[in-house]
Amino acid sequence: MPSLLLARCGWCSTKRDLCLLHGAVLRRRHLLPAADAAAALAKLLRFAAVSPAGDLRHASLLLSFHLPFISSAASHLAFFYNTLMRGLAASSSPGAAIEVFTAMRRAGATPDAFTFTFALKSCTRCHSLGRLPSDLHAQAIKHGCLGARSPHAHVHNALLHAYASRAAVDDARRVFDGMPIRDVVSFTGLLTVHLKASDLDSAREVFD
Repeated sequence: MPSLLLARCGWCSTKRDLCLLHGAVLRRRHLLPAADAAAALAKLLRFAAVSPAGDLRHASLLLSFHLPFISSAASHLAFFYNTLMRGLAASSSPGAAIEVFTAMRRAGATPDAFTFTFALKSCTRCHSLGRLPSDLHAQAIKHGCLGARSPHAHVHNALLHAYASRAAVDDARRVFDGMPIRDVVSFTGLLTVHLKASDLDSAREVFD
């Protein structure tokens, strides 16, 4: 039965499924091995936060309600925060992802490369945020997610685009120059920041 419930959580495809399966996990959590219960909640959270058929409000409630259990049972707590941040960063309220990031830090969870990718995406999409890309830049370096030896190209690209969205040419250029690996996303970000700054000559140099 525990393995069947875990499998069903992975098959969740509607809000009705989400409510029914979440209820089943609530009723039987004490009967499940802690790792299985955490895995079931992770599957439900991923559907609620990321799926087009999901429900971000339910995802937020799921994480907050189960956080004490998840904190003790999950081997990688950042995954749960990252999943919710991913959904919020892509939503119509991207600034909420930064609120989750702040809550994550207050809870003592260690951010990883995906954490910063989603937080920076939120910064890119929401310019009214109090937290600037430079704040996240410093923290990402501190946690080893940025730098010449960092393999996380997606974090570098997310930071580059966050600076580009604010036309911060010098900051964006420093990120670009310090990237160990550059791809089409990197060059697009640099091109974008020059266009936003109305520097057509520099943009043409990037394009050429």
